[in-house]
Parts: sequence; C-alpha cells; structure tokens
Amino acid sequence: MKKRKKSYDRVQRILDENQPFIFLATPDILVGAKDNVGNFQPTVLEPYALWNVENLFLRNASETGGK
Repeated sequence: MKKRKKSYDRVQRILDENQPFIFLATPDILVGAKDNVGNFQPTVLEPYALWNVENLFLRNASETGGK
C-alpha cells in the first residue's frame, strides 16, 4: 500500500511538472459598432471586432429604426 501511494505521488508530481501552458489573460479591450452593422460579435481574442469580417453586413435605415 505504501509503495502504491509513493507511485501515485510520483505520477502526480510528473504530471504537475509537465503541464502545457494555455495563457487566457486578456487586456481590457473596448470595441463597438454602429447599429447598422449586422452580425457584429466582438471576442476576447485578436482581431477583437473583425474576426468574422466576411459575415458582417450593413442594414438599411428601415431595419435600424431610421438611425
């Protein structure tokens, strides 16, 4: 039983020392768009506002309430 515990402790130590790093910290970023920009979906990863640029579109004035 002590030998098994020692082996498990060693495995956990090895796993702890060899973890891959994934950095998820992001700076505070503000993005925005006018009401007439459709499918605007900002994200925390660069490019913050234009990652889906091929899906953005402009609405006409009647769709945005005349703004």
